[in-house]
Amino acid sequence: MIFSKHPGIPTSIAVMVTLAVLLIAYWAGSDRTSDPRHDAVTMATASSSMPTRPQSSETMPSLPDQSAPIGSKLAVNARQPSNASIASRFNNATSYRAFLADALAHPEDGGLTYTMFVLQECKRFNARAPLGPESSQAQQNAVALMTTRCDLTREDILQAMNAALHSNGVAVGSDPALSAVLSRGAGEEGKARFAGDLIASRDPVRLAQLLTLNAQPTSDGSDPPLYFDGVTWSTPGERQLIQDAFLIAQCSFGMACDSQSHFALTLCAERGWCGDSVKEEVVMGHASSGSQENAAQLSALADKLVLAIRGNDVERFVERRRHN
Repeated sequence: MIFSKHPGIPTSIAVMVTLAVLLIAYWAGSDRTSDPRHDAVTMATASSSMPTRPQSSETMPSLPDQSAPIGSKLAVNARQPSNASIASRFNNATSYRAFLADALAHPEDGGLTYTMFVLQECKRFNARAPLGPESSQAQQNAVALMTTRCDLTREDILQAMNAALHSNGVAVGSDPALSAVLSRGAGEEGKARFAGDLIASRDPVRLAQLLTLNAQPTSDGSDPPLYFDGVTWSTPGERQLIQDAFLIAQCSFGMACDSQSHFALTLCAERGWCGDSVKEEVVMGHASSGSQENAAQLSALADKLVLAIRGNDVERFVERRRHN
């Protein structure tokens, strides 16, 4: 999550800067001339020993009609009932284009936070390496489904962010998650208060920020270490272990984790880890990668994360400096 480090900037301006930076970052380097949706259409069918993912009721790859603006009837018709949480609406979304319009229309539900999440997820998915001839049918199906869901065009992004950045559009200051980010105090106590806000939300997307609470930019531009329960996770392997454990933990706080869920599909599409649930995919993936020790640790680590959140144990997520 990007946040202002300049307390003198008014909240509304800081939010606009956040969204503008996100927009620039999303499209930076995104100059691929081929439509990623064609990957799913032209993939050759390959046999594999990996299990085939059950067919979904979702429409398999076809290029969606992009003629209507993102805030049009297309999105309105796809909205979930107003009493559904934004996490539930995301879980049930088969078109992230429609979901994005709904999310931007409801910043009070955390819509801008989920907009950032969806853009980042679809950017990473679209930047994936092409599938090779050895890819399983399950992985091909997952790519097809994710391609259908990540149906956003450049124009959609521009329209959505333009609506968020202008006073006659979405009320940007009313997103509780962004307000919490921008109002967090400095130092360890500021981190602790912010961690408390995240934990209290019980929202799976917001909770993921707990791992980066103590992260500081590195001099060489590499990913900063993550922190949990007195342990700093620094190497790429360590970071992946704690992040994958958190994927499992998010299943306990409203994130769908069945075989057709967002995280299960992306794990299958991007890593080739295909199974009946997020937990099965992650554990099986680490084991098949030759790390039996990591696979054995995952469930226990995920359980520790869940217990810390349910117990409102802020201190497990805040790295305290030792004073001599």
